[in-house]
Amino acid sequence: MKSWIFISTLIIIFLLSCSKEKESICHEEICEYILYENDSLIQEEIARLASDLLPKPSDDDKWGQSENLDILIERLNQCNCIVATKVCYACLESYPPQSVVKLVIAYDMDIVAKRMHLLTGDEEPLLYLRIVDE
Repeated sequence: MKSWIFISTLIIIFLLSCSKEKESICHEEICEYILYENDSLIQEEIARLASDLLPKPSDDDKWGQSENLDILIERLNQCNCIVATKVCYACLESYPPQSVVKLVIAYDMDIVAKRMHLLTGDEEPLLYLRIVDE
């Protein structure tokens, strides 16, 4: 009797875990926001995608965001409509410095290349600054 309950419980757990679809971290709407340069909505999406990516300054990485930038790019690439690649890390002089990510957007029969500038500070997650045409 106990083994039957145990096996039934395992089957139920297995079926429940199979029925759950993995939620995509990327909201496809971001492609429209980028295409039409809707800065406030892009800023919200990037803030959401980077909210858990806290800087970890080190001797090798003064700003502590190099790995975070790579993770953000991976997350952006989970969107079916985006191909994101790193152009440069903490390469534009400002305070804090800016990093640049190239975005190729395929949305609504358009393919557009843009560059996204991110503030790369050592005290907060990566912060969206602006989108410019490629």
